[in-house]
Amino acid sequence: MTKLDNTSLLIGLILLIPAVFFGTTFSMAQVWATNETFTHGFIVFPISLWLIWQNRQQINQAPLCSTPMALVLALPVIGLWMLGALVDVKIAQQLALITLIPLSVWALLGPRVLSAALFPIGYLIFAVPLGQELIPPLMDFTAYFTVELIRLSGVPVYQDGLYFTLPSGNWSVVEECSGVRYLIASLALGTIYAYLSYNSFYKRIIFFLFAIAVPIIANGLRAYMIVMIGHLSGMKYAVGADHLLYGWVFFGIVIFLMFYIGSFWRDPQPEPSFSDDKPAPPPSRSNNISWQVVVLFSALLVATKLVTASLVAPPTEDFIPQYVEIPSQLGDWGERETIGFDWAPIFNNPDQHVDVIYGNDTQAETGADTDTVRVDIGFFRYQRDGAEAASSLNRLSDPYDGDWKIIASRTSRHGRQSIQETELRKQNEKIMVWSWYRVGNQAASSSVEAKLKQLFSHLLSGRRDASMMTLATDAGESAAAARDRLKRFKTSLETQVFE
Repeated sequence: MTKLDNTSLLIGLILLIPAVFFGTTFSMAQVWATNETFTHGFIVFPISLWLIWQNRQQINQAPLCSTPMALVLALPVIGLWMLGALVDVKIAQQLALITLIPLSVWALLGPRVLSAALFPIGYLIFAVPLGQELIPPLMDFTAYFTVELIRLSGVPVYQDGLYFTLPSGNWSVVEECSGVRYLIASLALGTIYAYLSYNSFYKRIIFFLFAIAVPIIANGLRAYMIVMIGHLSGMKYAVGADHLLYGWVFFGIVIFLMFYIGSFWRDPQPEPSFSDDKPAPPPSRSNNISWQVVVLFSALLVATKLVTASLVAPPTEDFIPQYVEIPSQLGDWGERETIGFDWAPIFNNPDQHVDVIYGNDTQAETGADTDTVRVDIGFFRYQRDGAEAASSLNRLSDPYDGDWKIIASRTSRHGRQSIQETELRKQNEKIMVWSWYRVGNQAASSSVEAKLKQLFSHLLSGRRDASMMTLATDAGESAAAARDRLKRFKTSLETQVFE
């Protein structure tokens, strides 16, 4: 029977780990299929395997030497995957999955094989849908960059966060305008180009940094050109879906120019060590795979799946809390039927959605009709896939089809608790929204903090309930007045309902 060479073993191992953790692999594929920013994920594994095949001669010459110590390093990675599964943080599971691949190669095949295939294996990081957290700062940069270029062009412009107005019309920077998809695509392509075109480590790093800077600046120029085309054409062109087409055409030209510029410093590629006329020497077999390590590694994977399956099972009815109840009167605040705006948060599959409008009874006696607050609670009795409080599916607005656009977002302090303060705008209407989470009886200001508290609550007390909370009020006249109104209402809500 023919013994498998190192390349075959390596490819088999790279395919085995995603198969064992199929659920995590499938969650990545779902993002690739539904989010254009990460569509390139479908070709990451084929590119990695192709690079391994291209480098098979060097890989086959590396001696096999199983390394038990690598199993010790794999333990915290597997622990990260388990914790991610407990609180359904898919990005943690996906990072753990990809990190486990080089560790498994190191443990089973040895450090020399890992070193020979380090770049192709490291390239798998692009399969993880990372980068969404870059959207807010990139949106801020794009808005600032565009407005400054418009002013340099002599066109008067008024900016309110991500929303700006020209004499010809209104514009806003939404998620699609952030340029994050161009940045990630540029990094994925630029990394491959640098690896194949340069032998020098420093040249590769410089081109990698170049691949970061170029799409960010280019996206700002793209946004500026779209606004100017719309302005100069009387808002006839580049104001609808066509400006997205301009974006991809423009990005294709930018990538071509980036590669063209990089080609001037391209290094000559080394001649292959072996050819058909001169076959490669037989693979080195100074050591063989330790079957003890294989058994330990297999047992570790099986134990991980069994323990995680028992921990993430749905809770019994005894551990599922009842629904949230809010009285119609909260101190000076009484329930109202209407409010002066049509905004509402987006909750994905909550077990209960509480939405109540309150008005200040004291202000009502004086004739004021603007001292109103809308409270929304998305309550999830226990967290599971597609129905959880701290999720990107729960959001304050639809960045693509919604009328309300986020123009500013910041972390604010209310007593001992931090909350997220967001301003949204719809034409001439403006509102302020405070949002935070409650995990069991504890408040959390961010999704990360909520996930951590959810983990401890699950492990220590068995509670798995959580809520996303929002308070909204009109901010058209004064942000300070809106902030004060939300502060007063939140104090009444917390003291009478959640304490």
